[in-house]
Amino acid sequence: MSEDEGRGFRRIGEHVPPASTMRLVEGLTPERSRRSSATTGTPRTAPTPGSGIGTPRSERGVATLPSAALALSGSDPEAMDQAILRSLPRSVAFALNPVAREYIDPQYGYDSELVSFTLGPVPSADRGLAAAILDVALQPASVEVIQQALTALRVATKASHMQEGDLTLTMQVYADECAEYPPDVVRAACLRWMRREKWFPSLSELRDEMQRLVRRRRLIADALR
Repeated sequence: MSEDEGRGFRRIGEHVPPASTMRLVEGLTPERSRRSSATTGTPRTAPTPGSGIGTPRSERGVATLPSAALALSGSDPEAMDQAILRSLPRSVAFALNPVAREYIDPQYGYDSELVSFTLGPVPSADRGLAAAILDVALQPASVEVIQQALTALRVATKASHMQEGDLTLTMQVYADECAEYPPDVVRAACLRWMRREKWFPSLSELRDEMQRLVRRRRLIADALR
């Protein structure tokens, strides 16, 4: 018996989770809750005039995101963030300024962390449209997206053996947490974890991953309130 087996874990590839596991995930019904404010993140370069970021005044109207950018950013929150900036009224895109905290990391040396955005004076109509665009970009993932992401994560990583009832409860708790985040963030968090780690994440580890990926978007939404 291997060391992993002695601890009650299975090797990935040894056995695909039974059909009952898939049914458990498919039966999840995440509870929708109010989106929280951002808590972690990495600074990005602010838009500059002439960069092509922002929607000209003549193109304002319905709060939408470019369909081509959305198609390319299904599992890429960074691409989605750029699509959001390109969709904002130009006055808002140019008035957004990132605020970063600089610090010395004991292991890696100099580093910085995005902590907020400030917003200069902009027309109220532009501000309202920008806020509506962020609402669209922060819409929670659907039940189907959450089911697919958690199923893939469960299949691709090692996890301790659980009784079916315990697994049902565990996956329900994870689904409820994922229901607070946009679909691209849920997909990316699960995909990046399974490519980087061998073990199924704890709830706090998955939450940290999703909060990091959605941070910039939530900070922009906070600045528009």
